[in-house]
Amino acid sequence: MNQEQIKQLQDQLERQMQSYNRSHQATLDNLSPLDIHNILYGLFEENSLIDFILKSKRKN
Repeated sequence: MNQEQIKQLQDQLERQMQSYNRSHQATLDNLSPLDIHNILYGLFEENSLIDFILKSKRKN
């Protein structure tokens, strides 16, 4: 494998991970991994965690 092929593979994997992280997952109660991260680290803009979860569920 040459450097260009490795770069292409890395780019493809990065795109797939970004897509997965933004997709709602049934195993996460239809929240995305990014939503779960934001909940765990308190990185949501809504007034409360409940508002954040309700807004996330309305996206579906």
